Amino acid sequence: MAPSNRTLKILSFLGIIRNTLARNSFLKLQFKMKGAGVSKARLSLLIFGLSLVSGCVERPVEGETHTGIAAINDLGCGACHVIPGGTWPKSDVGPGLDGFGGRNFIAGVLPNTPKNLAAFIQNAIFYVPEGAMPPIAMTRQQAVDISAYLHSLQSGAM
Repeated sequence: MAPSNRTLKILSFLGIIRNTLARNSFLKLQFKMKGAGVSKARLSLLIFGLSLVSGCVERPVEGETHTGIAAINDLGCGACHVIPGGTWPKSDVGPGLDGFGGRNFIAGVLPNTPKNLAAFIQNAIFYVPEGAMPPIAMTRQQAVDISAYLHSLQSGAM
């Protein structure tokens, strides 16, 4: 029996938290959770429980680069970002994404992994509430494919 879409979303979130903690970003996570009204004791218990559960479900994020660039063009990502291979006019509202696969962090807060990027693309405002990237309606598969495409872009790639 395949896991439900909700279960996969929860597992993806758990993996993001575990990856964030593994990169010594506990203070950033603590700050974000504190802003949501979560006490330090509850946060510690939550993190402990999530680390136990999320260790069991590491799923590789796989996507198709050719459908990733198609999704980028269809969803209008080029309206804000300069994206190699994109068909939109050049824009400088958001950061350029050339060489994105070689970057260490996503928006300065998340380790740059395909799984983290797919989650960020779907809900950027969750990770960077003060950021300018709006929510964009897309499927999970589109986010995974976009992540695969952006991770294929290395420094100097066009």
